[in-house]
Amino acid sequence: MTTVICAPRQLDLDSSIQFAKSLKKIVPSHYCVFDFGQVSKFRPFGMMRTAYSIRDIVLQYRDQTRFEWIYNPNAEWNQRAVGYAEYMRFFQACGFDGSNAAIVDEGNSYLPITYAKISELVAGHGHQGSRIESIAAQLAHHFLHESSSPVFTAVAYSFSEMIRNVVEHSKSETIGYCAQFWQSRDLVEIAIVDNGIGVRQSLENNPHLTTVTDSDALKFALMPGVSGKMFGGVPNQFGNDFQNSGYGLYMNYRLCNEGGDFFISSGQSGLYRTKDADKNEYYETAFPGTILRLRLSTTNLQNYEKLLDEFRKEGRQLAKQSKNGANLTASRASALLRDNFRSLRSGIVVGARVQHTLYGVGQIVDIIASKPEDLALVSFDGGRSKRVQLSTLIKYDGPPPQTFPNDDIPF
Repeated sequence: MTTVICAPRQLDLDSSIQFAKSLKKIVPSHYCVFDFGQVSKFRPFGMMRTAYSIRDIVLQYRDQTRFEWIYNPNAEWNQRAVGYAEYMRFFQACGFDGSNAAIVDEGNSYLPITYAKISELVAGHGHQGSRIESIAAQLAHHFLHESSSPVFTAVAYSFSEMIRNVVEHSKSETIGYCAQFWQSRDLVEIAIVDNGIGVRQSLENNPHLTTVTDSDALKFALMPGVSGKMFGGVPNQFGNDFQNSGYGLYMNYRLCNEGGDFFISSGQSGLYRTKDADKNEYYETAFPGTILRLRLSTTNLQNYEKLLDEFRKEGRQLAKQSKNGANLTASRASALLRDNFRSLRSGIVVGARVQHTLYGVGQIVDIIASKPEDLALVSFDGGRSKRVQLSTLIKYDGPPPQTFPNDDIPF
């Protein structure tokens, strides 16, 4: 008896997630064939996500099942797609042996599926920094298609922070990554995966947070400072104020929202955001570790350095207000992500002094996600606390309210 598993026509974000769900139900017979004969497009994320699931099946049943994969040798479009996947080491990542296809599209720039052992990345601080920076430089090259410039340095730094998040928090054995740059479309896609404990469990190290769902955990992980270890007094290992501080996901989420899209999946939830959307989308997923997809059109970003500098400043501001998560709620995190942190630019943030046309001057205590518009809980001068719409507030730059000692009250 033969088990035949047919891959979808495209291995992109949506189809690979659905395909992975279907593979969890598979119990193969003694002979199992994966049929890629209908696939016309392989994408970096789709390959990383699919390879993870197929490899699980191959490893689980390898002692009792013979596995093979096939394609359609009579269709040039399928040969070309499969040839590209072979070049990207997709079938090797699935756990298959042998080679069936020959045609590879040479018109683009690829970074094949690559795995690095975390144990090698943490073998001494100096070695760790150099290895991480090397991987980040590879990814930045595929984002920008260049290898030396102030912009390249800034983007490589941003990626290095994200990789450090995996090294510091995932407890994964390996980190996997791949990328493709479509020069004709000025578009890059990068996929990064780990087989670690997942976002929700990693956030349990933060004593200020209580996460209930994987969806809430993803929201918190995208907040600057929340996923880092600096709240525990961990020394700065790499000599700057962002390393080991939980800014990696935040910086890359902001970067992709300026000219592309961002996806992260961990546990039972996935979070997706594209530049032109007015909110995040959430997926039902089943991924024990963490997998990311970053896509960016470089023409949409006119000044990387300026943007990253703005993101850093806003990140510091938010991390200071939230006190590493102590003053952060899931609804507040959701509101910040939904408006892409626009409130930080306006100064209408927790702790800010604001003015309301009816109630006067006060201080924002909390910001609450609500429909159709987010609300702010404001403690107004005089002791009144009110919930008001964010749009009714403006930043107040006047002097703070005057206070006097009890024995020195003016009459």
